[in-house]
Amino acid sequence: MRSRTGRGVEDVALVLAALGALAIGLRAATLDAGPVGALVAGGALLLAAGLAAVLALPREHRRAVAVACVSLGAAAYLGELYLRAGGTSDQSMESAAMRRGVVPDRRLSSEVIRDLRNAGTYAVPAMIPSAQVAAHRAPNAALFVVGGVRNAVTVYCNESGQFHPYRSDRFGFNNPDHVWDAGVEIVIVGDSYAHGACTSHADSIAGMVAQQIPGTINLGMSGNGPLLELASLREYGAAVRPRVLVWLFFEGNDLGNLIAEGQLPVLRSYLRPDFNQSLAARQDEIDAALRASADALLLAQPESENASKRPLADLGGVAKLREVRRLLLGPLAYFGGGGEAVRQEIAPENLELLRATLLAAKQQVGEADGRVLFVYLPSDTYYSPDWAKQHILATRTQVLGIAKALDLETLDLTPEFDGHPIESRFVFSGSHYNREGNEIVASAIVAAARRTRPN
Repeated sequence: MRSRTGRGVEDVALVLAALGALAIGLRAATLDAGPVGALVAGGALLLAAGLAAVLALPREHRRAVAVACVSLGAAAYLGELYLRAGGTSDQSMESAAMRRGVVPDRRLSSEVIRDLRNAGTYAVPAMIPSAQVAAHRAPNAALFVVGGVRNAVTVYCNESGQFHPYRSDRFGFNNPDHVWDAGVEIVIVGDSYAHGACTSHADSIAGMVAQQIPGTINLGMSGNGPLLELASLREYGAAVRPRVLVWLFFEGNDLGNLIAEGQLPVLRSYLRPDFNQSLAARQDEIDAALRASADALLLAQPESENASKRPLADLGGVAKLREVRRLLLGPLAYFGGGGEAVRQEIAPENLELLRATLLAAKQQVGEADGRVLFVYLPSDTYYSPDWAKQHILATRTQVLGIAKALDLETLDLTPEFDGHPIESRFVFSGSHYNREGNEIVASAIVAAARRTRPN
């Protein structure tokens, strides 16, 4: 009888598996992720109860179930190590490089910067204004920077297998410096899609627009949300009196960015037409602050970046399957259709802040008889299952409704992406647009900018 009912190591495995399923179920239940989250939570809790019930079965049955649990556990930990090694993003980058027939550059951005400096070229990482929002402070207490280091070789990101450093203009933006000396037709504001993330200037949205309409100035910076974009317009764009303000709105995170930006009084101050920090006249001060931040970041970055590449750098996180749980449970919190993050983004107060921001931009440009072209950029969520699209559909309806209510000329580019193969628009899933995707956006902007808006 002992061989059938005695307790052994298989029972330890079953207890641990039951506790793990219980933890997943309880965590999923706290995510408030709508019916999908409830289904996952309920399934995990039922699994925990089922594993507990297995303890009452004969030993040979318990052993069989325990072997299955151990196998699944081993697979989970292998997956954790794989994710921590950067396998998913690295392989996507390398696959993109192979498709283009180039040798992938596996260096970290900090290594690229260091190599450039060692060769005699002063280089800096792309300085992201939204980092000040995340930290709730500016790099210099006397100002909130929305530009970058002027006339510096700037290293951004690598999605296609190659870095594309660019030399910033006199205010730290991704433009040839001479654009400020000629007549300006178009000013572009936006986030990383406007900035020119992970691509050459020639293949970026702003670069392609500038090829067709030379008087184009790009004020986009990675991570910008609507209030930072309004600040960029006020500080740098208003003085050049553009004929068209191109406002790039990315559906994937702009409303979320706006929540964080709205918590900072200095950014809310830009809703007042008389507020500015006179940043264009303070570039020496800005350069000093940002160069110091860049050098400090460069010292810290190799350690932090390499830590993310070492699978065992965080033993506690490995033991808790942190990356696996983030991969499996993260989408539930955001895309489940009822999550708190979704509700906050489309909450009346956040949508009202977006309306007020766009109205301030319209009034700013209207003072010079300019017009606003509101461009709605789709994310790759349209390639996800239907349940994951509910958040995006709600965002699109609300945002386009606000733009149209303000009588802004709108370009919704969703139909140009939805239904098309992801590789025809994005470098890879989770990346920015590829050259073809950027070209679709740029062509639509050029066509709209060149035509006279009907009354």
